[in-house]
This record gives sequence, structure tokens and C-alpha cells, in this order.
Amino acid sequence: MKKIIIISLFVALSFMFTSCATIFSGNTDEVVITTSPSDALVSVNGIPRGYTPLTLELGKGDSYTIKVEKEGYQDGYATISDKVGAGWVVLDVFSGLVPLIIDAVTGSWSGLEPDNISLALMPLSE
Repeated sequence: MKKIIIISLFVALSFMFTSCATIFSGNTDEVVITTSPSDALVSVNGIPRGYTPLTLELGKGDSYTIKVEKEGYQDGYATISDKVGAGWVVLDVFSGLVPLIIDAVTGSWSGLEPDNISLALMPLSE
């Protein structure tokens, strides 16, 4: 009986010292980038990351500048921004001070927007 109480207490404390957003949403978001035409080079904050269509895992808590380029076409640009999810904040407030602090520090209660970018690249004028 004593062992069951200790295990139950451990489980309860584990949940008390974690937070909703950290458990369920993590510290990264998936962003999908597509272009017309496809096979365009995608750079994130100036660093080449691959060719479209492309799915990226980007860290929450930052903003990103996306540049898409393809020979014979004008470059395309997009901005991805970090937005706080109000639902996570409300859940943390009801859960207590510790989860609120954990999610605030880790940035887990935020998300990147937009999470789906589609750019139509325009041909260069000759």
C-alpha cells in the first residue's frame, strides 16, 4: 500500500511540475512551403534548406524570413512569426504557477504562423 501511495505521489508531482504546452506541443513547429513552379531553392534567414515542396521543423519563439528562388523567376519572400496560443496560457493559469513559468520560459505555448506557405513565382521580364 505504501508503495502505491509513493508511486501515485510521484506521478502527481510529475504532472504538477510539467506544463500543458510543453507536453503536448513541443518546442518546434512544422512549416510546409510550396511553390509554383516547384523545385525552387528555399532559404531560411539566409541559410539554404532545400527545394520545394519542402517541410521544415522550425523552433518556436523566433521569427523567420523565407526566401524562395528559381532561375528565370523573381524571388519570392515570406515571413513566419511566433504567436502565443491563448488556449495554452489559460490552461497553464488553471494548472498553477510552475506550469505557467515552464511554458513561458520554453516558448512551448507559442506557435509559428503561417504554417503553410504557397508562393507563385513570377517569370522574369525579358
